[in-house]
Amino acid sequence: MLFFGSHHLLISQQQALFPASAAALVVLAVLAGWLSYWAIEYPAMQLRATFDSAGRFIDYYADNPSRRRRHNRTAEEDAKLLL
Repeated sequence: MLFFGSHHLLISQQQALFPASAAALVVLAVLAGWLSYWAIEYPAMQLRATFDSAGRFIDYYADNPSRRRRHNRTAEEDAKLLL
């Protein structure tokens, strides 16, 4: 409040309007926190869903045999895929 008052950013410098200035500051702080959450924190949390506990990308298509990595297939599976 002192910083904003010294830079003339409050509603008023009068003591009678202190509650209005404090309320405006609280509203602006909550708005800034809300914007920060939805613009930065929420998208970053969505990125966490792409990694497993070891830090590798999650293979969402592990049940699909054609999407398996080569080192996870047996020779018979490779032969079936080539036919």
